[in-house]
Amino acid sequence: MTALILTRPVHQNVELINYFKDSEVTTINYPFIKIQPLRDYVLFDSIIHQLATYQYLIFISTNSVKMFIDRMDLLSLKLPEDIILASIGNATQEALQEKYQREVYYPDNIFDSEHLLNHSVFNNVQSKKALIIRGEGGRETLKQGLENKGAIVTYGECYKRKFLPIHFKEIKKITGNFRNSIFLITSNESAKHFISEVKNEDKSWLIKCDLIVNHEKIKKRLITFFGNVIVLPEINPKNIKLAIKK
Repeated sequence: MTALILTRPVHQNVELINYFKDSEVTTINYPFIKIQPLRDYVLFDSIIHQLATYQYLIFISTNSVKMFIDRMDLLSLKLPEDIILASIGNATQEALQEKYQREVYYPDNIFDSEHLLNHSVFNNVQSKKALIIRGEGGRETLKQGLENKGAIVTYGECYKRKFLPIHFKEIKKITGNFRNSIFLITSNESAKHFISEVKNEDKSWLIKCDLIVNHEKIKKRLITFFGNVIVLPEINPKNIKLAIKK
């Protein structure tokens, strides 16, 4: 039997929990981060009321899509017809397409800011306005890259992250009777949080565990803690199942 430790926010774990139900993989819902709404949406609402002034609308994550859609629906706002949609990854792209039935540009193979910046849709952004929808904080790579190309960039921050305590002794006890234990970590924020929490813990058992990530950068951060690290650019139930079998 294999234990799959799901460290993403609770709502992102539902699909995997349902998929692996009654299988040889037991999912353990252990989120490292909680996604919370902002206390005040005055600034964000004022920004999305001005969507017609932007040429590009870029989403960092599925969480940003969900929060954006919630606010748009609440305020009865419509997406401008001529605004160009883009996203970091394919799951975010799918969430946008499902809602708006519009083309969404995203990187071909490696889902990160650097590869999105290289997309041809951003070849001629001089003096054009781009709005990046994201949570509070995060990497500055995308904004800086667009500004270097001459774009005028604004952040629309629509949620915040709450970092939850990680009780490693508890995880070790829960997974103790499993043949294999695999962590799933899919964000830089979760990886950094893991490192900050594991500092004074007994790490010897972790080297016997595997890790699934969605980017080489996360692998580099965490590779010293785990026996085997698997990179899956597309995180979905079927890909995870194949990785576990291998």
